[in-house]
Amino acid sequence: MSWYVQAKTDELELDVETPEELLEWMDCIEYGWMDKDYKEKNDFGNEFWDDYSMLLPHEVLEHKVGVCWDQTVFENHIFDNQFDFPHHMIFVQQFKVSTHAFLVYEKDDGWYWFEHSFDDNKGIHGPFESVQDIVVEVFDTMEEFKGGSKGFDWTVMDPEEFKKKLTCKEFMDLCDYNYEEMEETDRQSTE
Repeated sequence: MSWYVQAKTDELELDVETPEELLEWMDCIEYGWMDKDYKEKNDFGNEFWDDYSMLLPHEVLEHKVGVCWDQTVFENHIFDNQFDFPHHMIFVQQFKVSTHAFLVYEKDDGWYWFEHSFDDNKGIHGPFESVQDIVVEVFDTMEEFKGGSKGFDWTVMDPEEFKKKLTCKEFMDLCDYNYEEMEETDRQSTE
């Protein structure tokens, strides 16, 4: 990552003091994605696979757009720099159907699911006894929304791996995406 990109991200700070204020502030962020030339797109088929370029936190702020992957990395940056809660970025793969990324954090009374990009479930949900309980809840919610799954897998995303621009395939590789269980209409390689 260039020093310029790192400096812009390091300077990013919002006028929020709580996760609830962050969630409210994020209402200015639209669900969508941009290609490497910063052109906003709305196709989530092969064009997404071929042209997606993950937005860094300062780019989410600048362009006010991002899919759940971009928004989760943005939220993680704010939690790292402005809040004192243990937190993790979670990636769920709903086999043959979809993926979702979101942030979880811990307070005294348990774990909380911080959700902005999954519009029907936007909010702070909890407390839950464990991160695993949240993942099961998110998967159940994904099943209600899209259905058709043959199960799921999930991983805790390593924040250090997501501080650089990534393609769709690079992002999924870092999340241990199971290509054998991907949607049959999706691309399996970048050939």
